[in-house]
Amino acid sequence: MTDKQYLPARWSLSLFLVFFLCCIAATSRGASKGDSLFRRDVQHWFDAWSLVSRQVYRLPQQQPVTFVFFDEQYIYTTSSVTAPKGEAIAGPDFLGQRLNWKKARLTDSITLPDKRRVPAGLMSFASPLEGEACPSFFVMPLVSFWQKADVTSKELGLDHLVTVVFLHEFSHCQQMQNFGKKITALDQAHHFGIPFSDDIIQYLYEHDSVYVAAYRKELQRFYSALGEPDAAKRKAQLQEGLEAVQERHQRFLQPKDKALPEIDAFFLTMEGIGQYSQYAWLVHPEGAGLPAAQAIEGMRRGGRWWSQDEGMVLFLLLAQLSPPEQWAGKMFGDKTESIFQLIQEQLKEKRP
Repeated sequence: MTDKQYLPARWSLSLFLVFFLCCIAATSRGASKGDSLFRRDVQHWFDAWSLVSRQVYRLPQQQPVTFVFFDEQYIYTTSSVTAPKGEAIAGPDFLGQRLNWKKARLTDSITLPDKRRVPAGLMSFASPLEGEACPSFFVMPLVSFWQKADVTSKELGLDHLVTVVFLHEFSHCQQMQNFGKKITALDQAHHFGIPFSDDIIQYLYEHDSVYVAAYRKELQRFYSALGEPDAAKRKAQLQEGLEAVQERHQRFLQPKDKALPEIDAFFLTMEGIGQYSQYAWLVHPEGAGLPAAQAIEGMRRGGRWWSQDEGMVLFLLLAQLSPPEQWAGKMFGDKTESIFQLIQEQLKEKRP
């Protein structure tokens, strides 16, 4: 998998975009082919989310979303703001809900459903949409756009890679009532002189070799626990990892700012559930059907992004303690609960 070239959910934050495009003229034949590829890509992504949300998480209900997809030539959207004069076209339904799709020519920028205008680039993100029937919107280019940007993954392949990017970011669309509100509150309350994002702990400490060593040791404890076949040893390694987190928070984060431990736990949880959504589809026999080790290796990307790497292993460990349908509702409800709270709850329940 490539570096973090897509945009994780920032909601209230500035958009950091890469890979800009120049619009090219399309023939009628090309446009027709593009429409077909739009329907194919989006239907596949919707089916993937349906599988994860219904069969893995068993979510009782889900929030409606306004969609913005695009390729090199056209925007495909359910937003009248994004395409006010768009041509009505047939498109996929979402979880049985009929969507009214429009198609419009793509220029060098896109008007988002909240009326902001951004350059048309390689990005995938969720954002709130205040005062609308759909409380959030989702933006992402189609597969051909990623392909022309030379994005790839040795372990996953392009199609699987783009599908799991969709799953990760779309998970955040269903978290606007809890994590969406909390991230906005945290962003407004705390200022560290750098962009407030899921990578904030990494940006603050990545050049501190002592901190990095402590973090790597902590992370290894969790991955060792994940691969430990003996239940008692696995639990002991998990407890050691949790203790290492507390020590890291007390030694490094609290002296800098008392809010940082909470922020760290928040982003590990938010990014971790996005990563678990990816994993759940990659290993499911009706999804990609990949071996677990291959899926994890592809998602880790060499451990380049701390919140996603550690967040993922924490949720994988939680899933060993309890099936996802027992805790997933807490990730997509109206309250925020950290991954550490979820794990501790399960450990208490399993005490003899």
